[in-house]
Amino acid sequence: MADPRAFISFDFDHNVTEKTLFVGQSKNSKTPFSIEDWSSKSSLPQSQWEALIKSKIGKCNMLIVLVGRTMASATGVAKEIAMNQCESMGSDSIDIL
Repeated sequence: MADPRAFISFDFDHNVTEKTLFVGQSKNSKTPFSIEDWSSKSSLPQSQWEALIKSKIGKCNMLIVLVGRTMASATGVAKEIAMNQCESMGSDSIDIL
């Protein structure tokens, strides 16, 4: 059976290094889920970004939020959490780690 897929939400302006290290660590250890780097690689108009990220979150089994000092002001993180909650409506649980 394939490992559950995880989407990583993080503060793009302040925590790219931490995200890279977290993803790298998961590749070298026996994590019970798989992480793919599905971050948007370029700046997109808001509506395109939202459609792209919503589609990617919909293909995952869980959302992992990397918390940092400035994450509370990261609007993208708040939107990704909200998208995950919308995608999870009707399911038994919402996995936010």
